[in-house]
Amino acid sequence: SIALPEAGGDFSEAYAVVLPEEGHRCYDPCLWIDPQGRLWLFWADVPDHVTRAVRCDEPDAPVLRWSEEITVGEGVMMNKPTVLSTGEWLLPLTLWAAHVAGPTPEHAVPQQYSGTGIWHSTDSGESFSLMGTAEVPDRWFDEHMLLEKQDGSIEMYVRATCGIAKSVSTDGGRSWSIGEDTGLGGPNSRFFIRRLQSGRVLLINHYRYTGRSHLTALLSEDDGATWPYRLLLDE
Repeated sequence: SIALPEAGGDFSEAYAVVLPEEGHRCYDPCLWIDPQGRLWLFWADVPDHVTRAVRCDEPDAPVLRWSEEITVGEGVMMNKPTVLSTGEWLLPLTLWAAHVAGPTPEHAVPQQYSGTGIWHSTDSGESFSLMGTAEVPDRWFDEHMLLEKQDGSIEMYVRATCGIAKSVSTDGGRSWSIGEDTGLGGPNSRFFIRRLQSGRVLLINHYRYTGRSHLTALLSEDDGATWPYRLLLDE
């Protein structure tokens, strides 16, 4: 990571560098501040097909000190974890479906498990394990995100050929319904969904689009049932 300078200034030295082993590639980094205020850096590693992480306990210190590298689990994690009302962490790691993994040997994904994966931690990141998977027809580079509903259920939103598919869990993420089209649309691309501190739900997606256009912020006041408020971010 490199700090952005003021206009016309110089770039700082890097704060952290992930150096892969020979024959490995590191990609898809993800930064996250956990409830304890600690900074996590996650990244994917091939050909092992795992997500690894390091942690900085004092991210505002003049000198950042990082933990030893750990392996979180099998799969790629492109979006941030979700902390449930119980305090449990759910992490959206997954092994991409075979038809999107690519023909090159480094992306030949071994099938340790099937479906869109959810990993969890009950001890604030001291350990991680596979919790459950969802079968989502026509999933792509899953890039899934989670939303805990007011009734305690959890919705998993997944990138798919339909745009955005959705699977639901009523047991804390252990089992999931078969994924279905949300009707939210999208050109099979990345999106964002998260509950705001106000309790409203924010969705960033393509709205009334032609290809990857009309990137729009949509706001829901009824837990994602309807999206009456829209702000065009990029036409």
